[in-house]
Amino acid sequence: MNPSETLSYKLHAVVYSIDELSNRIFRDNSDVCFPQFLIILCAYQNPGHTQKFAAKWLQLTEATVSYMVKVVHKKGYIEVKLDEDDLRTRNIYVTDSGKELIEHIYPILEESLGGLFSDIDPKAMADFMHGLDLVYKNLNNKMEEYKCI
Repeated sequence: MNPSETLSYKLHAVVYSIDELSNRIFRDNSDVCFPQFLIILCAYQNPGHTQKFAAKWLQLTEATVSYMVKVVHKKGYIEVKLDEDDLRTRNIYVTDSGKELIEHIYPILEESLGGLFSDIDPKAMADFMHGLDLVYKNLNNKMEEYKCI
Protein backbone atom coordinates (compact mmCIF):
# COMPACT_ATOMS: atom_id res chain seq x y z
CA MET A 1 0.00 0.00 0.00
CA ASN A 2 1.25 3.46 -0.93
CA PRO A 3 0.76 5.73 2.13
CA SER A 4 0.10 8.78 -0.06
CA GLU A 5 -3.00 7.00 -1.41
CA THR A 6 -4.58 6.49 2.02
CA LEU A 7 -7.48 8.49 3.39
CA SER A 8 -5.51 9.66 6.43
CA TYR A 9 -2.67 11.04 4.29
CA LYS A 10 -5.00 12.77 1.84
CA LEU A 11 -7.03 14.35 4.65
CA HIS A 12 -3.91 15.61 6.36
CA ALA A 13 -2.51 16.96 3.09
CA VAL A 14 -5.75 18.78 2.26
CA VAL A 15 -6.13 20.29 5.74
CA TYR A 16 -2.49 21.38 5.84
CA SER A 17 -2.69 22.92 2.36
CA ILE A 18 -5.94 24.75 3.10
CA ASP A 19 -4.44 26.13 6.32
CA GLU A 20 -1.37 27.33 4.43
CA LEU A 21 -3.48 28.91 1.68
CA SER A 22 -5.74 30.56 4.26
CA ASN A 23 -2.75 31.99 6.10
CA ARG A 24 -1.37 33.39 2.83
CA ILE A 25 -4.73 34.98 2.01
CA PHE A 26 -4.80 36.60 5.44
CA ARG A 27 -1.19 37.81 5.26
CA ASP A 28 -1.88 39.37 1.84
CA ASN A 29 -5.20 41.00 2.79
CA SER A 30 -5.05 41.87 6.49
CA ASP A 31 -2.82 42.32 9.50
CA VAL A 32 -3.85 39.07 11.21
CA CYS A 33 -3.13 35.42 10.54
CA PHE A 34 -5.85 32.82 10.06
CA PRO A 35 -5.84 31.55 13.69
CA GLN A 36 -6.10 35.13 14.97
CA PHE A 37 -9.02 35.70 12.60
CA LEU A 38 -10.74 32.67 14.12
CA ILE A 39 -10.61 34.39 17.55
CA ILE A 40 -12.31 37.42 16.02
CA LEU A 41 -14.88 35.19 14.33
CA CYS A 42 -15.55 33.38 17.62
CA ALA A 43 -16.19 36.72 19.36
CA TYR A 44 -18.46 37.74 16.47
CA GLN A 45 -20.51 34.54 16.50
CA ASN A 46 -20.51 34.11 20.29
CA PRO A 47 -20.50 37.61 21.81
CA GLY A 48 -19.67 37.80 25.49
CA HIS A 49 -18.35 34.28 25.82
CA THR A 50 -15.20 33.56 27.74
CA GLN A 51 -11.71 32.86 26.47
CA LYS A 52 -12.18 29.34 27.87
CA PHE A 53 -15.22 28.94 25.62
CA ALA A 54 -13.17 30.24 22.67
CA ALA A 55 -10.46 27.66 23.39
CA LYS A 56 -13.00 24.85 23.32
CA TRP A 57 -14.81 26.29 20.27
CA LEU A 58 -11.51 26.56 18.37
CA GLN A 59 -10.09 23.36 19.87
CA LEU A 60 -6.97 25.17 21.04
CA THR A 61 -5.29 25.40 24.42
CA GLU A 62 -6.39 28.16 26.75
CA ALA A 63 -2.83 29.54 26.76
CA THR A 64 -2.82 29.81 22.96
CA VAL A 65 -6.20 31.55 22.95
CA SER A 66 -5.11 33.89 25.73
CA TYR A 67 -2.09 34.97 23.69
CA MET A 68 -4.10 35.42 20.48
CA VAL A 69 -6.81 37.37 22.35
CA LYS A 70 -4.11 39.79 23.55
CA VAL A 71 -2.82 40.21 19.99
CA VAL A 72 -6.19 40.87 18.33
CA HIS A 73 -7.31 43.02 21.27
CA LYS A 74 -4.20 45.18 20.87
CA LYS A 75 -5.05 45.54 17.15
CA GLY A 76 -8.55 46.70 18.09
CA TYR A 77 -10.55 43.79 16.65
CA ILE A 78 -12.01 42.54 19.92
CA GLU A 79 -12.87 44.00 23.27
CA VAL A 80 -12.17 42.15 26.51
CA LYS A 81 -14.37 42.84 29.53
CA LEU A 82 -14.19 41.42 33.03
CA ASP A 83 -17.28 39.43 33.94
CA GLU A 84 -19.33 41.38 36.48
CA ASP A 85 -20.13 38.22 38.45
CA ASP A 86 -16.65 36.68 38.36
CA LEU A 87 -13.75 39.11 38.06
CA ARG A 88 -11.40 36.24 37.15
CA THR A 89 -13.35 35.64 33.94
CA ARG A 90 -12.78 37.65 30.77
CA ASN A 91 -15.50 37.90 28.15
CA ILE A 92 -14.71 38.74 24.55
CA TYR A 93 -16.68 40.87 22.10
CA VAL A 94 -16.00 41.80 18.50
CA THR A 95 -15.49 45.52 17.80
CA ASP A 96 -16.65 47.46 14.76
CA SER A 97 -13.11 47.06 13.35
CA GLY A 98 -13.40 43.31 13.84
CA LYS A 99 -16.74 43.25 12.02
CA GLU A 100 -15.21 45.28 9.17
CA LEU A 101 -12.33 42.80 8.92
CA ILE A 102 -14.78 39.88 8.73
CA GLU A 103 -16.80 41.66 6.04
CA HIS A 104 -13.61 42.43 4.10
CA ILE A 105 -11.80 39.11 4.31
CA TYR A 106 -14.60 36.54 4.26
CA PRO A 107 -15.55 37.12 0.59
CA ILE A 108 -11.87 36.84 -0.40
CA LEU A 109 -11.48 33.62 1.57
CA GLU A 110 -14.71 32.13 0.22
CA GLU A 111 -13.79 32.99 -3.37
CA SER A 112 -10.31 31.53 -3.04
CA LEU A 113 -11.27 28.36 -1.20
CA GLY A 114 -14.64 27.99 -2.90
CA GLY A 115 -12.89 27.94 -6.25
CA LEU A 116 -11.24 24.69 -5.22
CA PHE A 117 -14.67 23.04 -5.47
CA SER A 118 -15.83 24.61 -8.73
CA ASP A 119 -15.56 21.30 -10.63
CA ILE A 120 -18.01 19.57 -8.27
CA ASP A 121 -21.66 19.56 -9.33
CA PRO A 122 -24.20 21.02 -6.83
CA LYS A 123 -25.64 17.63 -5.76
CA ALA A 124 -22.18 16.19 -5.14
CA MET A 125 -21.26 19.37 -3.24
CA ALA A 126 -24.35 19.07 -1.03
CA ASP A 127 -23.43 15.43 -0.33
CA PHE A 128 -19.85 16.48 0.40
CA MET A 129 -20.98 19.16 2.87
CA HIS A 130 -23.26 16.64 4.58
CA GLY A 131 -20.36 14.20 4.76
CA LEU A 132 -18.15 16.89 6.31
CA ASP A 133 -20.82 17.52 8.96
CA LEU A 134 -20.85 13.82 9.83
CA VAL A 135 -17.06 13.63 9.93
CA TYR A 136 -16.93 16.70 12.17
CA LYS A 137 -19.47 15.17 14.56
CA ASN A 138 -17.53 11.89 14.70
CA LEU A 139 -14.26 13.79 15.08
CA ASN A 140 -15.59 15.70 18.08
CA ASN A 141 -16.71 12.42 19.66
CA LYS A 142 -13.25 10.92 19.08
CA MET A 143 -11.56 14.02 20.48
CA GLU A 144 -13.68 13.82 23.63
CA GLU A 145 -12.81 10.12 23.91
CA TYR A 146 -9.09 10.95 23.73
CA LYS A 147 -9.55 13.94 26.08
CA CYS A 148 -8.44 16.44 23.41
CA ILE A 149 -11.34 18.75 24.22
